[in-house]
Amino acid sequence: TLITLGRFDDADAELADQIALIESTDDSSSLSSALSTLGDLRVEQRRWEEGENAYLRAIEVLEADSPDDPNIGLVVADLARLFRDTGRPEEAAASFRRAVDLMDAGWGPSDPDCQEAAAELDELLSSSTPEPGG
Repeated sequence: TLITLGRFDDADAELADQIALIESTDDSSSLSSALSTLGDLRVEQRRWEEGENAYLRAIEVLEADSPDDPNIGLVVADLARLFRDTGRPEEAAASFRRAVDLMDAGWGPSDPDCQEAAAELDELLSSSTPEPGG
Protein backbone atom coordinates (compact mmCIF):
# COMPACT_ATOMS: atom_id res chain seq x y z
CA THR A 1 0.00 0.00 0.00
CA LEU A 2 1.00 3.62 -0.23
CA ILE A 3 1.43 3.74 3.54
CA THR A 4 3.87 0.84 3.67
CA LEU A 5 5.79 2.47 0.80
CA GLY A 6 6.06 5.66 2.86
CA ARG A 7 4.08 7.67 0.31
CA PHE A 8 2.06 9.42 2.99
CA ASP A 9 0.94 12.42 0.91
CA ASP A 10 -0.42 10.14 -1.81
CA ALA A 11 -2.10 7.91 0.77
CA ASP A 12 -3.59 10.97 2.45
CA ALA A 13 -5.17 12.23 -0.77
CA GLU A 14 -6.41 8.77 -1.75
CA LEU A 15 -7.98 8.17 1.67
CA ALA A 16 -9.65 11.59 1.73
CA ASP A 17 -11.24 10.88 -1.65
CA GLN A 18 -12.23 7.37 -0.60
CA ILE A 19 -13.81 8.50 2.67
CA ALA A 20 -15.75 11.29 0.96
CA LEU A 21 -17.09 8.85 -1.61
CA ILE A 22 -18.01 6.18 0.95
CA GLU A 23 -19.72 8.70 3.25
CA SER A 24 -22.24 9.33 0.49
CA THR A 25 -23.30 5.66 0.71
CA ASP A 26 -24.52 3.44 3.52
CA ASP A 27 -21.46 1.18 3.33
CA SER A 28 -20.42 1.27 6.98
CA SER A 29 -17.99 -1.62 6.58
CA SER A 30 -15.99 0.21 3.90
CA LEU A 31 -16.19 3.48 5.83
CA SER A 32 -14.88 1.93 9.04
CA SER A 33 -12.10 0.23 7.08
CA ALA A 34 -11.08 3.50 5.42
CA LEU A 35 -11.18 5.34 8.76
CA SER A 36 -9.07 2.63 10.39
CA THR A 37 -6.55 2.92 7.56
CA LEU A 38 -6.55 6.69 8.05
CA GLY A 39 -5.79 6.07 11.73
CA ASP A 40 -2.88 3.83 10.71
CA LEU A 41 -1.58 6.56 8.41
CA ARG A 42 -1.81 9.19 11.13
CA VAL A 43 0.07 6.91 13.53
CA GLU A 44 2.82 6.39 10.93
CA GLN A 45 2.98 10.19 10.60
CA ARG A 46 3.04 10.52 14.41
CA ARG A 47 -0.09 12.65 14.22
CA TRP A 48 -1.42 10.94 17.35
CA GLU A 49 -4.56 12.97 18.03
CA GLU A 50 -5.76 12.63 14.44
CA GLY A 51 -5.02 8.91 14.54
CA GLU A 52 -6.98 8.53 17.75
CA ASN A 53 -9.92 10.45 16.26
CA ALA A 54 -9.92 8.29 13.12
CA TYR A 55 -9.89 5.07 15.18
CA LEU A 56 -12.67 6.36 17.44
CA ARG A 57 -14.79 7.27 14.43
CA ALA A 58 -14.18 3.83 12.86
CA ILE A 59 -15.27 2.19 16.13
CA GLU A 60 -18.38 4.39 16.26
CA VAL A 61 -19.35 3.41 12.70
CA LEU A 62 -18.93 -0.30 13.45
CA GLU A 63 -20.79 -0.08 16.76
CA ALA A 64 -23.75 1.61 15.09
CA ASP A 65 -24.24 -1.51 12.98
CA SER A 66 -23.45 -4.17 15.57
CA PRO A 67 -22.02 -3.34 19.01
CA ASP A 68 -20.73 -6.90 19.47
CA ASP A 69 -18.99 -7.20 16.10
CA PRO A 70 -15.57 -8.75 16.78
CA ASN A 71 -14.11 -6.56 14.01
CA ILE A 72 -14.50 -3.67 16.44
CA GLY A 73 -11.83 -5.42 18.50
CA LEU A 74 -9.31 -5.03 15.67
CA VAL A 75 -9.71 -1.24 15.67
CA VAL A 76 -9.83 -1.09 19.47
CA ALA A 77 -6.51 -2.98 19.53
CA ASP A 78 -5.02 -0.38 17.15
CA LEU A 79 -6.29 2.34 19.47
CA ALA A 80 -4.75 0.50 22.43
CA ARG A 81 -1.38 0.46 20.65
CA LEU A 82 -1.65 4.21 20.07
CA PHE A 83 -2.40 4.74 23.76
CA ARG A 84 0.55 2.51 24.73
CA ASP A 85 2.91 4.28 22.34
CA THR A 86 1.89 7.74 23.60
CA GLY A 87 2.41 6.94 27.29
CA ARG A 88 -1.19 6.26 28.28
CA PRO A 89 -0.90 2.77 29.82
CA GLU A 90 -4.21 2.78 31.69
CA GLU A 91 -6.17 3.60 28.56
CA ALA A 92 -4.09 1.09 26.61
CA ALA A 93 -4.82 -1.69 29.10
CA ALA A 94 -8.55 -0.95 29.13
CA SER A 95 -8.63 -0.90 25.33
CA PHE A 96 -6.63 -4.13 24.99
CA ARG A 97 -9.04 -5.78 27.44
CA ARG A 98 -12.03 -4.63 25.41
CA ALA A 99 -10.41 -5.78 22.17
CA VAL A 100 -9.68 -9.23 23.61
CA ASP A 101 -13.23 -9.51 24.99
CA LEU A 102 -14.79 -8.62 21.64
CA MET A 103 -12.58 -10.91 19.59
CA ASP A 104 -12.81 -13.77 22.09
CA ALA A 105 -16.61 -13.58 22.14
CA GLY A 106 -16.86 -13.45 18.35
CA TRP A 107 -14.01 -15.59 17.12
CA GLY A 108 -12.79 -17.51 20.16
CA PRO A 109 -9.53 -17.39 22.10
CA SER A 110 -7.58 -19.24 19.41
CA ASP A 111 -8.03 -16.42 16.89
CA PRO A 112 -4.57 -15.01 16.04
CA ASP A 113 -5.66 -11.36 16.40
CA CYS A 114 -7.22 -12.15 19.78
CA GLN A 115 -4.05 -13.91 20.90
CA GLU A 116 -1.89 -11.01 19.73
CA ALA A 117 -3.97 -8.44 21.64
CA ALA A 118 -3.95 -10.67 24.75
CA ALA A 119 -0.16 -10.99 24.55
CA GLU A 120 0.22 -7.22 24.17
CA LEU A 121 -2.04 -6.72 27.19
CA ASP A 122 0.04 -9.16 29.23
CA GLU A 123 3.25 -7.44 28.17
CA LEU A 124 1.83 -4.03 29.03
CA LEU A 125 0.65 -5.18 32.44
CA SER A 126 3.93 -6.91 33.26
CA SER A 127 5.97 -3.87 32.22
CA SER A 128 3.86 -1.50 34.30
CA THR A 129 3.86 -3.69 37.43
CA PRO A 130 6.47 -2.57 39.94
CA GLU A 131 9.10 -5.08 40.93
CA PRO A 132 8.53 -6.66 44.38
CA GLY A 133 10.37 -4.68 47.01
CA GLY A 134 11.07 -1.91 44.53
